[in-house]
Amino acid sequence: MTILKYAKIDFLRLRQMTLMLLLFPVLAVFINVRSPGDSFVFSFSYCTFMGIVIASIPFQRETSQEAGFLSMLPSRKGDDVRGHFLFGFLSVCVGFATACVALGISVLISPAVRRSVAENGPDVRPILLLFAAALLLTGIQNLMLSFFRFNSSRGMAILRLAPAFLFFFGAGYLSDSAWFADMLKFLSSHVVCAAVFLISLVLYAGAAHLGVRHSVRRR
Repeated sequence: MTILKYAKIDFLRLRQMTLMLLLFPVLAVFINVRSPGDSFVFSFSYCTFMGIVIASIPFQRETSQEAGFLSMLPSRKGDDVRGHFLFGFLSVCVGFATACVALGISVLISPAVRRSVAENGPDVRPILLLFAAALLLTGIQNLMLSFFRFNSSRGMAILRLAPAFLFFFGAGYLSDSAWFADMLKFLSSHVVCAAVFLISLVLYAGAAHLGVRHSVRRR
């Protein structure tokens, strides 16, 4: 329960960014309507890009003084970092939920998007793979940020933006590649997609464990 409270503190940091965050699904709908052929992958990659960036905010905005104060609260050592990782997981989930809303609105208002989605989906395999990739990158990002906590703002900015851009441009590149289509066929015949998704959850939990251990040792 304490971890949930720390994650709630992280969410409170976003109150001033609410209007800016709402721009992502609005822009996703706008671009979907303008380019209906790419609407399916774009909605999820763009909104999840937002989720990965948001996941890094707690590490970027916290200070050593604030962390020292929070460590005096009744909790286990490392619960603040556990809360950061829980917040990161929820941020990716929110990004995907936002993508579903944006895609749904696009389908309702645009016949071209409706035809495109009907022709290409629904197919949960790309969605699960995108979620697995987003979660893996978020885990690596937060692990690195936990190792470099309270360091220079420039280095933190690079760490928090590089995974998100890698995900966004990588998803766009793979969606147009024949290799990705062949991989989906492989996953369809070997039912590996769900296993990849579960492995990403395990790896994320492992990254959280390593981040917590390092944070506890530094104190």
